[in-house]
Amino acid sequence: MTRGIGDYEAVIFSGRGNGQLAELCVSTPKCLLQVGENPMVCYPLEWLIQCGFSSVFIIINEETNLDCIFSKFNAKIEIKILCLSEKHESLGTLETLVHFKDNFSRDLILMTCDFRRDDILLYKVVEHHRINPDCKMITVYAKKHKYCDPTPGSKKKCKFVFTPVGIDCSNSVVQIGAKWRYRPGGNVTILTDVEDLHLYVLSLDVLNLQIEGESVSDLITQVQTRAFLQMDESNKVNRVNNLDTFWDASKPSNPYTNALASECAVSRGAKVKGSLLMQGSKVEAGADVINCLIGEYATVQAGSVLKNCFVGPNQIIGDLNA
Repeated sequence: MTRGIGDYEAVIFSGRGNGQLAELCVSTPKCLLQVGENPMVCYPLEWLIQCGFSSVFIIINEETNLDCIFSKFNAKIEIKILCLSEKHESLGTLETLVHFKDNFSRDLILMTCDFRRDDILLYKVVEHHRINPDCKMITVYAKKHKYCDPTPGSKKKCKFVFTPVGIDCSNSVVQIGAKWRYRPGGNVTILTDVEDLHLYVLSLDVLNLQIEGESVSDLITQVQTRAFLQMDESNKVNRVNNLDTFWDASKPSNPYTNALASECAVSRGAKVKGSLLMQGSKVEAGADVINCLIGEYATVQAGSVLKNCFVGPNQIIGDLNA
C-alpha cells in the first residue's frame, strides 16, 4: 500500500453533467464512454488499486448503471455507490461532498472519472498534506498537454482556457484567476502553463465549515491550500474532458490502422483508415472513411466519402434519396 493511504478515503465524481463531452454522450454517460480499450472510469479505478486502495466511493446520478464496472472490478476493489437524486444533480462539487459527508470518516482523495495521469505518485501528494498540519487541501497541477494531431471535425481554431494560478514561496495557493485568498507580503509566482488535474486531498473537517460558493475553486480561495506541481514532460493526456483529449487518448496508434469499439461493424468493401469507430457504429460497403471519429450507433452509408470528419452519435451519413 502507498505510504499513508490508510488514513484516506477515495472518491470519484462520475455523476454530474457530461460537460464538453456532451456531444458524445447521447446514449452513454461520460464515465462509461469507451476510451481506448476500457470505459473512462476504469482508468482512475486501476490507478487507485495500484496505489493500494481496497475501497472507493463513486458518485453517480440515478440514470447511470455501473453493472459492467462492478463485474470487472468486483475482486479488486470494493465500490461504494453514492447516488445523486434528480433534484440534487445540479449541486456543485463542494455542495455534493457536503451532501454526502455523513458517509465519510477520514480525509479524502478526490478525483473525477476523466483522470488519466497514472504516473502521479500519490504518496508524495499525501505526504505534502500530512507534513503541513495547517493545510486543509492539496490540489495537483501538471503541465498543459500538448496536442500533436488535429481532432476530426470543425476546423475552427479551438481555444483552450487555462486559469492562471498564483502560489507563494511555500507553494500555498493564493490566487485562482482573479480570486485572491490573501495578498502575501512576499513574491507570488503566477503559473500560466499548468492544468488542474482535478485531483485533490481534502481534510474532512472542511466539510463542516461555512464556505461561500459551490465549487472546489471557491474552496481553494477560502482555506489553506497548497499546490502539488507535476512539472515533468509527459505524453499522457491529463484529463479526458473534451473532444480533443478524447481523440488524443482514443485515436489509432498509427494513421493506417483503426480503433474499433465493441459492437461496431465495418462491412467488406468499406475503406476505413486512421479512424475511431465508437460503440455500435457502422460503415457500409462502398463507403470511404479517413481520419474520422464516428460516434456511437452512427451509420456511414455506401458511397459516402468522409475525411477528417466528426460524425455525432445516432447520425446517418449518406444519400437520403437513394
